[in-house]
Amino acid sequence: MAERLVKRILCWNESNTDDERQEIAGDIIYGFAGETRGSHMVETILRTSNDSFYAKFCDAGKFFESNTFQDYSRHDVSNFIIQTLLNTARTRDQVEKLIKCVESLIEDGYILDLKNRRKGIFWRTVEMAAKFRIGQETILKFIRKGFGAVTSNNSIEMKDCITNLINLRIPQDGKRFLELDANGARAVYQLLRFVPRLCGDTLSAIISSYDASELEFMCNDGLASKCIIDGILDGPTNIKPFSQAVKRLFEKLKGRWIALSVHRVGHHTVKKIFKKLTNIEDRASLSKELANGINRLNGNAIGRSIIIDCAVKDYMEGEEVWNNAVKKLLEKECFLEEILKGDVGAEKKRKRKRKKGDKSTNEEQDSKKVKS
Repeated sequence: MAERLVKRILCWNESNTDDERQEIAGDIIYGFAGETRGSHMVETILRTSNDSFYAKFCDAGKFFESNTFQDYSRHDVSNFIIQTLLNTARTRDQVEKLIKCVESLIEDGYILDLKNRRKGIFWRTVEMAAKFRIGQETILKFIRKGFGAVTSNNSIEMKDCITNLINLRIPQDGKRFLELDANGARAVYQLLRFVPRLCGDTLSAIISSYDASELEFMCNDGLASKCIIDGILDGPTNIKPFSQAVKRLFEKLKGRWIALSVHRVGHHTVKKIFKKLTNIEDRASLSKELANGINRLNGNAIGRSIIIDCAVKDYMEGEEVWNNAVKKLLEKECFLEEILKGDVGAEKKRKRKRKKGDKSTNEEQDSKKVKS
């Protein structure tokens, strides 16, 4: 019913074959895309339509054609439709076409330049590439070219690209919160969802570009903590380069873990890094630092939760007690992860080998039932 209504609104020609272009519908889509209320309808169609009509709709709107894609992207209203399009791509073939369309916009720096306010398109492109595992190396190559065009520096390093994406500003006098580019930070999170071998430069850029105080500000900020710090800690931290990045982050924030442990946002990083550290000695070092500030931790509920989750009191009772407590904590964490993944209680189905006489026996039984 909804599809029929949409087709009526778009003057969809049902008599057209799949190879024929919906010219009238295409013009209507193009008109809606540039209008504030009409663009919301186009976004709704992209989000809710079935796969078959989605492909036809995109073809009618010429969304997969480079020139039209760029027109949409450069418009103040229809660029949001492009973001929705990138977020709702259904097939690998569609993703490949979209990456081809957006390549030139990244290469010339248009969607990376802060003054153009189009980083949302870049964020959605990186998110799509991370989800479908397509075009990741291409995007990393064009990021350098794009920021090179923006900064007039053809030899720009990935480190500078990441700092430009995040655009971090530490709070000055009279301000409580740091400032950063929201879409740029989200794009960095998605860059860290690429295959691990492509994440090394991004991880290194984050850890080496910011000092301990800036990293602490990130841990205490909701958006920066979720997109940048969790971007590191949510990765495959048991393998390189993520395991190395976690280690470097831990070392860089030494001396600041107590302050983070009593912060409303920062304490999440303390809990997470305690679980993600691969070296038992590093975990012991963290528990030791927290034990030195146990009076401060006992001062509020957040700190008391850190005492439990990081086995601080157990560390003060001795090495053996601490080791047992950490082992139980990690086993509990693994068990909860298995439950969330749905692995607990799942039994593999055994394939029953059919005997040679099974087929004939079944046919005889069926024929008897028919006769009766």
